[in-house]
Amino acid sequence: MELSERIHRLGTETAFVVSEEAAKFAAAGNKVYPFHLGDINLPTPENIVNAAFKAVKEG
Repeated sequence: MELSERIHRLGTETAFVVSEEAAKFAAAGNKVYPFHLGDINLPTPENIVNAAFKAVKEG
């Protein structure tokens, strides 16, 4: 299977460069949300959880 030229240009090293910069930023005392590496496992806000339960119950 051939991938498009755009996919080939993306590379994987970019995420690691961003990660390194984010780590430096965090080490300087800043809050960093690492969206550049995918799932960050933040807790779902209570109002979202409640709305989801309500929607499931009500069909």
